Amino acid sequence: MKAKERLQKAIAGQTTDVPAVAPAYLSLYLDEQVQRRYREAYERKTAGVETCVIDHAEDSRFRAEAILRAYEVFEEPSDWIHTQPGETHAWAEHGEMRFVEGRWLYVDEETGETLEMDEPGRLMLPTATRYMYRVRTAQTDLWDESAGLRTRGDVDALLPLCSKEELEAQGVFEVTKILAEQVGDRLPLSCIAPTPFWSTYGLLGFQGMMVMMREEPVLFAYLMERRGQQRMEMLKGLARAGVQYVWMEECLSSADLISPRDYERFAFATAGPYIAEAKRLGLTVILYYCGDVIPRLPWLKRLGMDALAVEESKKGFSVDIADVIAGLDGACCVFGNVDAIQVVHDGTPEAIRAEVHRQLHLGERARSFVLCQGSPFTLDTPPSKIDWFVRSARRAGP
Repeated sequence: MKAKERLQKAIAGQTTDVPAVAPAYLSLYLDEQVQRRYREAYERKTAGVETCVIDHAEDSRFRAEAILRAYEVFEEPSDWIHTQPGETHAWAEHGEMRFVEGRWLYVDEETGETLEMDEPGRLMLPTATRYMYRVRTAQTDLWDESAGLRTRGDVDALLPLCSKEELEAQGVFEVTKILAEQVGDRLPLSCIAPTPFWSTYGLLGFQGMMVMMREEPVLFAYLMERRGQQRMEMLKGLARAGVQYVWMEECLSSADLISPRDYERFAFATAGPYIAEAKRLGLTVILYYCGDVIPRLPWLKRLGMDALAVEESKKGFSVDIADVIAGLDGACCVFGNVDAIQVVHDGTPEAIRAEVHRQLHLGERARSFVLCQGSPFTLDTPPSKIDWFVRSARRAGP
């Protein structure tokens, strides 16, 4: 059975050849690998010359191939791969790549801006998405960035809207299209998107988010609405380009951080419509809920996502997957929360296998179940450990 069919059937609660395994955040884990392979492509192109022009189609192909090659670090393939937006045509037309004394640089010939292409996360945060983020300066307080947001006009200026059609014309979905063409018949593509509530953190900071929510609730609600509109256009384009699954993050709304009233008024009220809109695009929605999730299950089971993924126990709260399954009462598929540190990173193959089998057994009580870890794998986790994680599920199949 191909991974594409396996994951689809597993979430739907249908019989599969072996248990489905969809590890979260492999794009973060593989970022360094992807970046290295992307650099190698340009080094081959320059062949010792310091400077080269950028062709957008070629650059998109380099990025897609780097993603696919990075996954080759695993002997046991999982049941999906991750994609992300690429760069714009303007980025390619206005700039050039330079290799100077071991440094890899992108130089914008119009503005003179120079970017270190070896900087971690560079490919995951392309200039194509800059309009989605607040530009930080040396004077910015990362704890509270709410200064200057007093009216709807302030919010509109901070969050300009760019339609799916505009984004598509800019070329930001070409990497996803290439991945879909090359592996989409057997491997589904996933992407990451924050809920409207969680996405305000990157704009406001933690204190700014919490204070604005209490002191300016109407404006905060509008900020979430505008943010949701902005993010949805990106999702529309990714879905059209070939993405099938969206890993929808919800953080800082858990029972250990905000009250039930604030959760219902802000996070719950905005997550439901956002999930529904993503599903109307044909996307399968996995809501990843961080923090103390158990008290939130009465609300979460009403949101309409296809699957719920949760953190492992940490930071003073307990999240046993058995309690999550019981609390959801068949509302949706459940993704496992194998401990990425204590079990996968620190554990022996036997310990990994034992926890995987325990969760798969508990998953039989759920409407449907997919094996996953509770948090991103740390970057120093050996690939062999992740192979053991996947292999343990494969060998537990019928």
